[in-house]
Amino acid sequence: MFAKGAYSGFAPSAGAGFAITNLTTVFRSDMDLADMVSVEDGWMLSVKADGTTNVYSAVVRGNYHVALTAAGGADTNAVVTVSDAWVAANVPSAQTVQDVEAKLEEVDPALGMKRWQAYVLNRESALAVTAVSNDGKVTIALEEPRDVGLAVTYSLDRVSKTGADVLAGTESANRTDVGSINFAALAEGEYGLYKVRVHFTTPEGTSIAEATNTVGVLRASSAAQLSVVSVPWGSLEDGGDVKVSDYLRGAGISEGDMLFSYNASQDVYDAWKYESGSWVSQTTYKVDFEGGMGSTDSPLPTVKGLERGSGVWLKRGESAGSGPVCLVGLYVTNRVHTSLVGGYNLVAPPTAEAVSLNALFPNPGDGDAVMVPTDGAPKTYTFKDGSWGYSSAETQKITFAGRTLTVSVPVRVTDDTVPAGKGFWYVNGGSTNSIEW
Repeated sequence: MFAKGAYSGFAPSAGAGFAITNLTTVFRSDMDLADMVSVEDGWMLSVKADGTTNVYSAVVRGNYHVALTAAGGADTNAVVTVSDAWVAANVPSAQTVQDVEAKLEEVDPALGMKRWQAYVLNRESALAVTAVSNDGKVTIALEEPRDVGLAVTYSLDRVSKTGADVLAGTESANRTDVGSINFAALAEGEYGLYKVRVHFTTPEGTSIAEATNTVGVLRASSAAQLSVVSVPWGSLEDGGDVKVSDYLRGAGISEGDMLFSYNASQDVYDAWKYESGSWVSQTTYKVDFEGGMGSTDSPLPTVKGLERGSGVWLKRGESAGSGPVCLVGLYVTNRVHTSLVGGYNLVAPPTAEAVSLNALFPNPGDGDAVMVPTDGAPKTYTFKDGSWGYSSAETQKITFAGRTLTVSVPVRVTDDTVPAGKGFWYVNGGSTNSIEW
């Protein structure tokens, strides 16, 4: 439609408020004549003496095209207004509009989103969930978005481990209340993964930016007065040890509940008590395996976080049987190396799924055992005939001399599955140095 040619001398007046920074002719098949002649949109049209037309890009006004996805998956675009200052700072050598548009479409590795998305959100740091409240409300720091002609909404979506499957949450323009995780919707032993997403929308299509972190929630059974729960997640801050203050959530937690983290090298427990809505450090405890407990002269726990791969005792206050609790943190997939001492080690799978002891310990050392606390009697697993199993009692009827007797007969059960969210004692006979989860 437009022929290429030399610059014809047409230029805007000094009062237009900008200067032409590039005289390269550009053909844009998606632009109509009205767009082309609009100097306000960063384009200018010149007409040569022979009547042919040149289109020149002027990288000045800051109106640039960015990619969107229309309904049905088709590619489309939208105009985003970017300041001259942003162009000067981020694309100082830009020669054409396309140079700026290419830069805007780049993903900033530090922010985890396209540069134009970060510009709209007015962000210089990654988008990340910082906390989840006891009632499931998600906290994320969001600035007032820039007005660039795009509608901006937020949603809290449940995602799969691959991130490909999404159960979309309700979109809202309220950036201070992105959404809440419904703990009660998870069955006992079930976990959910959640992401905050930002939607940039025009009538033509949508683009989505995601928080860089994924929140994991596991609803773990804890009806017994004493139970061992796992640490399947990392810290929302950096993926390291999860903070005690962020770890347990949900209606199942009650005033007076206590947490005990075992320090195997010193054979003591660091303890926290749930008081007035938060976990408060207590003195260090010495606990024997018959259930006796007494405080030591040690100072308050200096441990600020709980390590993935460890188990934690949860002692209910007056709320025994009050129901499950939710374990909250950052979903991470890196493997975990847990060092073991000789004797008792309180450990737990660093995942939110059930595990097989035979898969974890295919070749245990002599004398090794696994003790899994349950809501009833604990299960003590031993390794025999190439597999882990535990002893149980089976009721049988025996007929002798015309009489039927009911007897309890010990049997070996080879079910080696530790339920999701449960921890256990690994009794190390001395030859097992670590667990590679």
